[in-house]
Amino acid sequence: MSAMQQACIQVMTRPQLRAMVDQIRDRDRIAAVVGLTSRAWEKEPAFRPEAVRTVIGAQAQLYSIPTGHLTKALAVKLGPRLAVCEGDARIWWPRACGPTAAEHPVVPAPSRAGDDNALEELARALRLSRPMTAAHVDMLEAERNEAIARSCRISHALARQERELAEARILLEAKQAMLIEAKAQLHSLRVAHPRSVVPRLNGLP
Repeated sequence: MSAMQQACIQVMTRPQLRAMVDQIRDRDRIAAVVGLTSRAWEKEPAFRPEAVRTVIGAQAQLYSIPTGHLTKALAVKLGPRLAVCEGDARIWWPRACGPTAAEHPVVPAPSRAGDDNALEELARALRLSRPMTAAHVDMLEAERNEAIARSCRISHALARQERELAEARILLEAKQAMLIEAKAQLHSLRVAHPRSVVPRLNGLP
């Protein structure tokens, strides 16, 4: 048995494909199913199964499918939204027939043999799409959006209060100026007519 056969299950016949599809559709499974495909002109998968196994761990089930009539049959069985071919890899989490295909990400084929960036992208996709991780990210995004909305509400309220405060200060300054002017006029009247009965303002001597 080759190293690749030890690392993953090779899908070469339609019965093997049906077994793979049954596992993808199994709602009781708890681990990911990862499918590797070959480019159309190659026999081996674009991602090296041994390297992928080191990334996905021992629990995930790993399959290798040559691009061609089997990947077309896979697209028919799962639907085009959950298909994979042309050297790409796909991660199917439990309940893979759910409404959101993005929850079961496709990772583009490596640009060349031994491309570590593609392997890192596969590891990242596996980590971020993991159901608990994805739910946690969704929760954090919802909390962030609520914090942004609350910040906007507070900012608008502060801006309104600052406008009202500025208007109150302008009104206060106007009233103070009017009071000073009125006191000055009253004082002038008293000086000009000391014997006249002139009303007194509170606080004015």
